[in-house]
Amino acid sequence: MGRGQVSLFVIIGVVLLIIVGLAIFLISSSKKDDAEVNIPKKGYNAITYFIDTCMDSSLKKSTIELFEHGFFLYLDESSPAVYKISEFETRTGLAGKLVPYYLTQDYVIFPLEIELSSTYSNIFKNHFSNCVKGIDAFGEQGFTFEKGEISVKSTFNDKDVLVEVNWPLVIIDGDIKYSEQKFSKLFEYPIKEKYLLVKNYVDYQAAEEEYFQMGYLAYLSHVHNFLYEAFYLGENYSLIKMEFPDFEYEYGDKLILPFVVKA
Repeated sequence: MGRGQVSLFVIIGVVLLIIVGLAIFLISSSKKDDAEVNIPKKGYNAITYFIDTCMDSSLKKSTIELFEHGFFLYLDESSPAVYKISEFETRTGLAGKLVPYYLTQDYVIFPLEIELSSTYSNIFKNHFSNCVKGIDAFGEQGFTFEKGEISVKSTFNDKDVLVEVNWPLVIIDGDIKYSEQKFSKLFEYPIKEKYLLVKNYVDYQAAEEEYFQMGYLAYLSHVHNFLYEAFYLGENYSLIKMEFPDFEYEYGDKLILPFVVKA
């Protein structure tokens, strides 16, 4: 073998070493870059899915609670806007319960439309905060969390409500960190439309306060496709229970709004 051939093999060997070294460097750089951009492991997908299910369940629970409270944030027995059903009124299904009291003989007490968003946001925040406490169970998979304060904004449209959650959350898996903050969901149910429907009836009843307006209630039920029950409680107090079957059809739970008027 001549010197020229030996030199050629040496050059080829050096080139191969350079190529292998470059490949190792690129692979190692790629792994480092992956860590720097915080690409999480598979367990991260389960965590984000868990948060998403909390969004869904909190939307449904918040809507049911909003209607049970008659669009008020809460029902306080000492409030003039609250009526306590007698323990003996078992036929109503609400014996001993507090319900909204919209219409007295002197004035109408009905939640303002401008308050609807903040009321819903507060109810949602309570349900969502309770639900995401379960995120700590992922600690068994080696995850730890840094959690910030939760804030909620709700925007009502005619046919739906957009809920935006701001929750600073750092998911830690060893040396890898992944940050989340914004979560949002569009809940496709016409809450605002139902609110205006109930307000329509209460305003009509207030204008015709001498008599209980069962005929108009029946008319609205037919036009807007809801069910209702009416119970005379004595002393001119009447309990009305509106039930919206479209919610049960879509989400599997009953949506009922009870309230009392005096006429």
